[in-house]
Amino acid sequence: MYLPGMEASTETKSLSTTSADLHVDLLNALFGALSLPESVLTQLDGILTEISETLKSLKLSFSSQSQTLNHVVSFYYLSPVEGTSPPINEMKVRFLYLQIDQNSWKASAGKSSVEHFSFDMILTQTSSTMSSGIVSANTSNIVNSLMALTAKDPDEISKLTGAKGVKV
Repeated sequence: MYLPGMEASTETKSLSTTSADLHVDLLNALFGALSLPESVLTQLDGILTEISETLKSLKLSFSSQSQTLNHVVSFYYLSPVEGTSPPINEMKVRFLYLQIDQNSWKASAGKSSVEHFSFDMILTQTSSTMSSGIVSANTSNIVNSLMALTAKDPDEISKLTGAKGVKV
């Protein structure tokens, strides 16, 4: 209801890279179509570094060759509505679901910064335009539900989810 007309696509990607270049290559694969400014890519690289350090500390072990490391990224951005005066923006929402091959994960977490390897993943992208009318009409219900479910205020919920943001 809040995200009508969800569109989804799935593709298999293989990045030939080194551990030194992995962040740049991965960010381009995930966000390249958005033509983001270099300053935003730098901020995203910082977030990716934090995630990578957290995952390294987990000491992951895989019990079979077919297991993958799965990760979800969700983000929203404002997009101008063509032909509106004064200009109006609509909120676009995108979810990225990554299934990273375990050999790729092991290679990317390695110590070498020059060794070439193939970073293989299945990337599912889902996107929609948020229905601002429905969200507006239900804002107080949404806030009350979140507070009732978590017993936390919006600032505490934000800390709990670990949401990160970048500014254009």
